[in-house]
Amino acid sequence: MDIKQFEKTDPNFANKIDRIHLSENQISETVKRLGNEIKNDFLNEEIVLVGVLNGAMCFLTDLMRQIPPPINIEIIHAHREFITSEKVEIKVTKDANINLDGKHVILVDTIIDTGLTLKYLKSHFENKGAKSVKLCTLIDKTEARTVKIEPDYSGYSVPNKYYVGYGLDFVQGYRNLPYIISIKDI
Repeated sequence: MDIKQFEKTDPNFANKIDRIHLSENQISETVKRLGNEIKNDFLNEEIVLVGVLNGAMCFLTDLMRQIPPPINIEIIHAHREFITSEKVEIKVTKDANINLDGKHVILVDTIIDTGLTLKYLKSHFENKGAKSVKLCTLIDKTEARTVKIEPDYSGYSVPNKYYVGYGLDFVQGYRNLPYIISIKDI
């Protein structure tokens, strides 16, 4: 899939594209590497991969194929709610359905930027009795961080731009792109 296709099908979107930031091949190789790191860290131990929807769909699906059993998969939905210009709350609208007591949990999200949601979720799962809670992300926007938190497994450190594709949306669309593009300043 070439980004030039958007010049014909969606010229407004095409004008917003900066460049392909991560190719399909780069993503595939990085997912394999991250899967191997997780596999080696948790040899013969049961882990629970918890994907944070909607962004983690593609990444979670590909990552889980790289890790041998025993493995459990859960999906959750969490979002930020702006109470005031200075106060943000994290809402979990779909939580994990299995007992996490004594289990190793790996929170999977395609991107970590401010860190607010993943910091909240890490604490949330620690309070549910998880033996450990690790963070795994494909792309890490360290410049955007507003809280002290770092991923345990990270594919790429990227500039503070807007990214689309491989699960990441632009106005709820384009999540299905097999690569990740950066968007010009919006």
